[in-house]
Amino acid sequence: MRKDSLLICVVWVSLLSCMLAGPMVEISNKKGEVLVAELLSVGDTGAKLKKVSGGATFEVGFDLLSEESVKMLKEKAADLPVAYPVFELDVMVSKRRKAKNGSYYLKAMTVGGKITVSNRSMRKDFPVTKGRIVFLGQDQRDKSVYSVLAVSKFEVSPKAGKEQDIPLPEFVTTYDSDNKGYGNIGGFKYEAYMVILYDDDGKIIYSKSLDGKVSKAAADNPKVLNSFLTITQGTKLTDKMVP
Repeated sequence: MRKDSLLICVVWVSLLSCMLAGPMVEISNKKGEVLVAELLSVGDTGAKLKKVSGGATFEVGFDLLSEESVKMLKEKAADLPVAYPVFELDVMVSKRRKAKNGSYYLKAMTVGGKITVSNRSMRKDFPVTKGRIVFLGQDQRDKSVYSVLAVSKFEVSPKAGKEQDIPLPEFVTTYDSDNKGYGNIGGFKYEAYMVILYDDDGKIIYSKSLDGKVSKAAADNPKVLNSFLTITQGTKLTDKMVP
C-alpha cells in the first residue's frame, strides 16, 4: 500500500464517539480518499490518530492531506486534552526517629524527601502540571485509624529528556513505639504517601502510592483518589481511606 493512501472506513459515529476519548474526525488525502478516525494529537507537521477498527494508532503528515483536512485538524487541536509525554515519577522519603523527653518508647519522627519526575521523551517538554503529595500516619493504639500528617503542593515541568527534583518540606510526628500494654499513649507514625498529578480542571492524570492498603482503597473507591485533591492536614481516616 502506498504511504499516501488512506483506507475508507464506514463507522457509526454516534455510537463510537461515546466510547472513544478523542473527537472523531473525517480526513481526506490529496486523492480524495477518506478516513474516519479518532484524533489523538496534532503537531506542527502532522497528526496522530487511532483507527476505529483494531484500535491501532498511526501518524499522517500534513503534506499528504487535503488543505481542508489540515485546516480542520489544526482547529481541532485547540480542543484536545493535553498530550503528556512518557514519564516516570519517584518519591524518596527520608525518616529519622529519636526518643523524646528521655522516654525509650516515645518517638519523634522527622519525615522529608523529594519527588523526581523524569521526562522520557527526547522531543516533547512536559507541560506545567500541578501535583499534591499527602502523607498518612497510622494510630499506634488503633491500627484502623489514620491521619493526614502533611500535605505538600508542587508543580512539575521537566524539559525533554530531563528530570526535575522537587524537595519536600520536613514535618515531625510524635508517637509511642511500644504498642504493647495499656501504657501506650498512641500518636501517629508515618506509614504511607499518595502522590497525584492533575490538570487545571482538577482531573487526576497520575497517582502513585507504594502502600498496598492505600492503593487498594483508591482502586476500590474512585472517591478516595479524588479526595486527595482537597484533603487537609489533621483529617482522620479509616483503613479504607475515608473520613
